[in-house]
Amino acid sequence: MNVNPRYRSVASIKYDSKIENALRELGIRYAKAGPHESYSEDDVINAVANSLNKDPTIEAVIDLGGYALEPVTYVFGIDSIDVVLKVIKIASRIS
Repeated sequence: MNVNPRYRSVASIKYDSKIENALRELGIRYAKAGPHESYSEDDVINAVANSLNKDPTIEAVIDLGGYALEPVTYVFGIDSIDVVLKVIKIASRIS
C-alpha cells in the first residue's frame, strides 16, 4: 500500500499514555485510529492508511486496538535510521 511515498520505514512500539505524552512533548505529529470492533488486520491497515491519507505530516499513528488486538504505536520515517532515532527519543522520555 503506497500511502505516503516519503515514508519507507515503520516500527511498531507499545502504546500507553506515557508514549502519547512523549509524542506530544517531542512535537511528533500523530493521529489515533480505533478501537476496532473486529480483529481483522485489514481493518487496522485501512485505519492507519486513512490516518496517513488525512494528514501527510503525521509521523506516528496510535492504534487503540480492539477485540483481540493490542494497542500499538506505529512510528514512520524516511528510512530505518530516521525511525530508530524517533523511537530512541520516545524511549528517553518515558524511562
